[in-house]
Amino acid sequence: MYTVTFDLDGTIFRSPFWRLHLRPWLELLSHQGRGEWWDLWTNIRDLGNRKWQRGDWVGAFDWNAIILDALGEVLPHPKVPPWAAVRPLLMPYVSETLLALTEIGVDYAIVTNGFYSYQAPYLEALGLERWFHQIVTPDRVGAAKPDPRVFSQLGPVLCHVGDRPEHDAVAAKRAGIVSIQMGPAPSVPDRPDFLAAAVTPDITVDDFRSLPTVIKGLLRARTGVLRSRHGEVALP
Repeated sequence: MYTVTFDLDGTIFRSPFWRLHLRPWLELLSHQGRGEWWDLWTNIRDLGNRKWQRGDWVGAFDWNAIILDALGEVLPHPKVPPWAAVRPLLMPYVSETLLALTEIGVDYAIVTNGFYSYQAPYLEALGLERWFHQIVTPDRVGAAKPDPRVFSQLGPVLCHVGDRPEHDAVAAKRAGIVSIQMGPAPSVPDRPDFLAAAVTPDITVDDFRSLPTVIKGLLRARTGVLRSRHGEVALP
């Protein structure tokens, strides 16, 4: 069975770790007299960027270690928040699309640059973790996008869905996987790999409603067979 992989922040969610945990924590430090929260974040971000530029792609997303080095503070791990706090940050049509993909017989996995402890509480809050047969994070596999090794522990991957070409499309292309761009790409790249030429995603969709049709087309091209929970149906 083929696997469809998804990025999280900007694709499935609107960055709940930042919105519900990291920024509020920085604002708390600011109220405690540590300075403006934006200045604190700038120091953290710049240290992460320096790690990235040195080639430490995994360390560039280890916010615990970065914050300890930058601020001398220990960032508490996020707890599972209330459903009502996370639900508005879920992208439209995600649940309906995952159900439809189950009907056509593909597995799906998360491939994210966020560490597991930063992402899992928000999936758990909405009960989404049960939909994904694997959650791939840098701390688990020792690689971060755009390194193609992020896909190394998965079976055959049909396509990868993400919002940032400089991470998602580059990693997919390097791994020989079809890249699907979810919506328009952000105008400002985030930590691009300067060794990579500009990459154009293979397919661009407006939102999740288009994915089942696109996935069916990719399965048709790859196998000629549509697998579902009801058996196999040859595709015309």
